[in-house]
Formats: sequence, C-alpha cells, structure tokens
Amino acid sequence: MSQQQPESESPIVKHTIDTSPDEALKYWTADKKRKAKPAPQPQSSDLKKPHEPHSSQAPDAPKS
Repeated sequence: MSQQQPESESPIVKHTIDTSPDEALKYWTADKKRKAKPAPQPQSSDLKKPHEPHSSQAPDAPKS
C-alpha cells in the first residue's frame, strides 16, 4: 500500500520546454563554456535534514 505525502513536503513541479536540445547546443559556444562560472553549492547549514533514501529504493549491496 502506498502512502501519499502532503503537498507541502515534496511537491512535484512540471515544466514544459518549447525549445529543442539543438538550441542549447548552439547557445553554449566554446567561448561561453570557457567563461562559465559554477553555480554556488549549498552549505551544510542550508540543508534542513540529511537525505533519506525512499523506502522503495533497494538497500545497498553488501560489501565484499
């Protein structure tokens, strides 16, 4: 039996993309790739709680 989570906990957001993947390939020229800067990564203080695997995920395989 599956349990539904309240919307406030983990909402599913759908986005429609009207552009083709070719447009992204055209946009990212070699020069733009060289000048690109990485996005800031979240700090540990930004995280509300550690990631917990979903109950439907298989447990880790035993190490040999």
